[in-house]
Amino acid sequence: MTTTEKTGVLAMTVIVIIILAVVMTSGRAESPLTPHGANAKIREALGDRDAPSAEPAQRSLTVTKDDLNKRFGPASSTKTAPAPRPKPQPTPKPTPKPAVDPTPTVRDYTIQPNDILGEIAMRELGTSRRWREILELNPKLDPKRLRPGTVIKLPAMRRLKP
Repeated sequence: MTTTEKTGVLAMTVIVIIILAVVMTSGRAESPLTPHGANAKIREALGDRDAPSAEPAQRSLTVTKDDLNKRFGPASSTKTAPAPRPKPQPTPKPTPKPAVDPTPTVRDYTIQPNDILGEIAMRELGTSRRWREILELNPKLDPKRLRPGTVIKLPAMRRLKP
């Protein structure tokens, strides 16, 4: 817990204690916060007419058919058959994805001044993410020290079969 959180918790605790102390030491026999004290105040104001009693009203827990009809409408005497289930539709067959040419060819590339593998891959292979493939085809190649004029191998462009 941070210092700010500790301070907030302490402040909330102090506020709760102060509120409890005020309520407990109000000195009244009937506090306005208690139901009996509130009822006494209402009786005073209304002169004992239509004042709520100290005891809560008793409720009937018996439910009659008339009560249910009023609430939910009349129940039908005939039972209906459940709706027929719809027949499941056949799932469409997934269309096959075009296969990648399994026989990639390797071609040569001559490194130009200021070339980096990511730019070569972008320019020659279509995406800079394929620079690792160039590095795999040329294991002795140091990507931080590319010398202009060095011939390296590049993977072929991936072509989709028709």
